Amino acid sequence: MAPVPVHRVTPNPPFTACGTDLMGPLYVKIGISRVKRYVRVFNCLTTRVVHFEIVQSLEASAFIQAFRRFCNRRVARVRHVHSGNGGNFVPANKELNEELRV
Repeated sequence: MAPVPVHRVTPNPPFTACGTDLMGPLYVKIGISRVKRYVRVFNCLTTRVVHFEIVQSLEASAFIQAFRRFCNRRVARVRHVHSGNGGNFVPANKELNEELRV
């Protein structure tokens, strides 16, 4: 069996280390049209708490907006984010790192 990641066994406040994934598409009716929406799932690696955010697209900007809403609603000081290397995670990571350097 593989060793347990340090973030899962170290006592921390909720969402200090979190994982994220995308669920969908879900079809939502707005007026008379049907549009695609996705659900961004954030889960705390220590406490296993789950948070859902609705996103409008698979673009990196949609992920960043959902991540900021998540941090503001949960008053989370996220230090580590674990995810699959989806097509929108890599550009979002570059954009967030550039913002932090400035």
